[in-house]
Amino acid sequence: MCLAVGVPAWSLSFKLLVNNDKKRDWMEGAVLELCHLLDEVCHNGRRAHGVPPRVAQARQAHRGAACCRAMAEIHLLCGLPGSGKSTWAAARVREGAVVFNPDEWMLRLFGPHMPREVFDARLAACLELIYEQTVRLSSLGLEVVVDAGYWTCAQRRGAAARLGSCGATLTLRWFDVPIGELRRRLALRNAARPPNTFEITDEMLALFAGWFQPPTPAEGLRLVVERVG
Repeated sequence: MCLAVGVPAWSLSFKLLVNNDKKRDWMEGAVLELCHLLDEVCHNGRRAHGVPPRVAQARQAHRGAACCRAMAEIHLLCGLPGSGKSTWAAARVREGAVVFNPDEWMLRLFGPHMPREVFDARLAACLELIYEQTVRLSSLGLEVVVDAGYWTCAQRRGAAARLGSCGATLTLRWFDVPIGELRRRLALRNAARPPNTFEITDEMLALFAGWFQPPTPAEGLRLVVERVG
C-alpha cells in the first residue's frame, strides 16, 4: 500500500527541508490525499460516494486496465514563464489528466523568497515526489502533465532518465513564444497574479531567457513545438 510505504520516507525528507510545521503538515496532507486518490483509481467502485470529480473523469476516460496502460502518456511542459504551459495543462485537466506544477508546491511549502542554493535543493525534493507519483499514475493508465519549465538540457535529461522507462509515452512539449509577447503576458499576469504563481519582472525574464536552452530532437525525447507569433 502506498500509505504504508511511501509517506514515512516523504515525511522524513520534508522535515529536513521544511522548517515550518504548518507547511509540513500541508505537504504530508497533500501526499496522503494523493495516495487516497490513487487508491480510488486502483479500486474502481470501492466507494459509492465521495469520489472526487477529477478521479471520476479519469476513470471514465481510461476504462479498462489493458487499454489504460496502452494509452498512458506523460507530458513534460517546456518553456519560459508566460508561454502558455499552465493554460495548456488546465485544458488537459478537463479531459481527466493529472497535472503537477512544482511552482505551486514551492510557494505553498516555502514561500517566494530564499537563497538560490536552497531553492534548488527544495525544488529537487519536490520533483522527486512528483516523479514518483507520475510513474505510479501512468502505470494506472492515467495521463500526467508535469508543468516544470525544463529550461536546460540537463533538466530534460534528468526527467527522461527518471520517467523514460515507466512504459508511458513521454512527450516534451515546448511552448516557443517571442520574448516581447512573454513580457506582454507577464505584465498582465503580474497586475492580477493568480494564487500560487511567482511574480516575474522584466529583469527576471531576461535572466531566465539567458539560462534557457532550446530543446532539440537530438536530446532523444519526442518533441512537440507549440509556436506563437
